[in-house]
Amino acid sequence: MTPDGQIAELQRRIAEIDAQIAQLQTAHDESVDFSERGRLEAQIASLVQTRQTLENALSNLQP
Repeated sequence: MTPDGQIAELQRRIAEIDAQIAQLQTAHDESVDFSERGRLEAQIASLVQTRQTLENALSNLQP
């Protein structure tokens, strides 16, 4: 894959993660079940870490 292709793929994956985080945040905000909220918080934290890793990879590819 070309560097431009890699950059586009990373940007696409970051956008997908942003959408997932938004969905989970909405579910978290609407939930009254504390165990469910904790599970959602853990999922959000994991996605935020993944997003950061992808952003780091993206910054390494961009000039």
